[in-house]
Amino acid sequence: QLYNKEALKTLGKKIRTIRLQKKLRQLDVAERCGFYSTGYNSIEAGVRNVSILTLYKIAFALEEPIGSFFDDESFKQLLEKYRATDSTDEKLRY
Repeated sequence: QLYNKEALKTLGKKIRTIRLQKKLRQLDVAERCGFYSTGYNSIEAGVRNVSILTLYKIAFALEEPIGSFFDDESFKQLLEKYRATDSTDEKLRY
């Protein structure tokens, strides 16, 4: 569960960074996606699990390729941390 939480927080931070670079409000992106603002806010906060469809909607709303959400040094560090772990309790679960 630990890495799931870290991955969601990392993803949320990346989405927030892109949104701020484009000078958009959370409400702007939520409306473009057809989401409630509270739902979108929880994605950026890294507390809500998201589907691939949701990520595509956000990418479209931000006019960014979906890969830009993961093209980040922090995801590489998270992957390395995951690979170095021996404990099955802390590994990603599907």
